[in-house]
Amino acid sequence: MANIKIEVSPGDFFDRLTILRIKKLRSDAPQTDAAQAKLAAFEALRRTHFHDGQELEALEEKLKKRNEDLWDLENRVRTFTHPLQSSQMEDYVSVARAIFSFNEDRSALKREIDLLFSDDSDEIKSYDADAGNE
Repeated sequence: MANIKIEVSPGDFFDRLTILRIKKLRSDAPQTDAAQAKLAAFEALRRTHFHDGQELEALEEKLKKRNEDLWDLENRVRTFTHPLQSSQMEDYVSVARAIFSFNEDRSALKREIDLLFSDDSDEIKSYDADAGNE
């Protein structure tokens, strides 16, 4: 499959970079080899396009931690037997809610990174306050 080039926000870039770093550490050999090539390209872009600063480094570390937490939760979901047993339901719902919450945090961190480089952030999620109340 051919690769395509697209523009991404700084927040999306750092999200992908942190995920590739995690994948390199936590995946088996074939996935690690593929991730390593992509990671090398992302690391080169990181060095040439983004200057280190305490605020960026702190946000990057928080984003990495949030993505590690999500990785762990998603692995936990994979351990549930399907179809779910009634004894698993409470734990499953708890994990699903944590994933939802962590993804909200992840979006907020990406938005903060975007705002370091621009006043405009397209990583703003909005939900209809009346949804489901009809």
